[in-house]
Amino acid sequence: MKIKKLMVLPLILATFTSCELNHGTSGSLSNETTSQIEQSTTQEIDSRIVKLKVWCDESQTNFIEETVEKFKDIYPNVTFDFKIECVSVYEVLLRMESFFDSSADVFHFPVSDFTQLYKQGFLHDFNDYRSKKTLNSLGISSACLSGGQIYGIQYAIPYTSNTYFMYYDSNVYTKEDVKSVESMLKVNVSEKISSYKYNAAFNFADGWIGQSILYSSGATINKTTGSFDNAEQGASYLAKCAHNEKLLMAGGTTNIGVDAAAVVTGLWEAAEIKSKLGEGYACAPLPTLNFKDEEVPWKASGEYEMIGVKSHTQEFVYASRFALFLSSAEIQRDRFIRCGIAPTNEKTLEYPEVASCKEIVAQTQTLANTFNQPSTLYSKNVYWGFYPSFWSDLEVADTDEKVSIALQSFNNHLQQIFSSNI
Repeated sequence: MKIKKLMVLPLILATFTSCELNHGTSGSLSNETTSQIEQSTTQEIDSRIVKLKVWCDESQTNFIEETVEKFKDIYPNVTFDFKIECVSVYEVLLRMESFFDSSADVFHFPVSDFTQLYKQGFLHDFNDYRSKKTLNSLGISSACLSGGQIYGIQYAIPYTSNTYFMYYDSNVYTKEDVKSVESMLKVNVSEKISSYKYNAAFNFADGWIGQSILYSSGATINKTTGSFDNAEQGASYLAKCAHNEKLLMAGGTTNIGVDAAAVVTGLWEAAEIKSKLGEGYACAPLPTLNFKDEEVPWKASGEYEMIGVKSHTQEFVYASRFALFLSSAEIQRDRFIRCGIAPTNEKTLEYPEVASCKEIVAQTQTLANTFNQPSTLYSKNVYWGFYPSFWSDLEVADTDEKVSIALQSFNNHLQQIFSSNI
């Protein structure tokens, strides 16, 4: 299951990104960041000692400590007692289950644990007026924020992502070419570079990327049966791509710069691709797809690590403000510089330290068009176990009828396994 890549992303990004990060500290907070979190900071007086515990990965301890000091500066009339503990995101759920009363007020966790944290009542929502107003002004897209929602209510804030976007050779494609798959396919790539046989490598044989075509076409998961509704257009598009000689239906990392002019993959392969493309190295959000002569966004899988607040915290006001503060553009920029962790906040692209990193720009822009995997269907291996056979059927489906049969067979398998796992 490709979601596992997210678990290691914060630790490997600084190594595998093509950007050269300056791990120095940043200056004082901008007025915008301060006003986003609290409009009456200098007037607010709290005679209590506000105690907050924060969990974070060991690699981010120094960054969190510095961020705490910046947060304190917003409230000069409030006395804080912050306790920072090193707890891996992988351990948060277990710690909550075992030691809930002494657990952190603010913590980081992976999307794979989101449903369980919610079901066990460990997460406080951000549904109060002040939090919702701040969330709307932060600069994180609604599609990205939806990754931290359950039944439309915000329970967590995505602060870094593991998704895919497009790398391409700028010696072959212009920025206009890569805005749509249709325009890319019109380019004669071998005319530009003789070794290129494929316009792009789109690994639709892999269910992690293949599912994106189904969701982009308007397909949804039936929560009762576990199967796809309205997936006919998406299945037909996948079949057409499988038979298109200009497209390579494989991973593509070994092909880009060799016999393919573009590839869809993620941040973990940035450095290798840059070394292959050299001066032609370029990145872009996913191009649009054409369904029935209409260009629609190609949606990527939204998988995140999140920031949460404990449901029974005694200091929700300040805990939620600190969580929101961590999600601001300025602080996400700092986290990227210090820890090499990709941001989710689109306003970070206004900072030159972020804007100069092509792959970070492309991924952050891609987050505006994402979908969230239904946890029940995927966690029980219902989808992953049957996508390969679905793809094999599509590879030989040369008529609409055969595509329909392949989709029906796929949905039948999903329904059978889904119902037996509920």
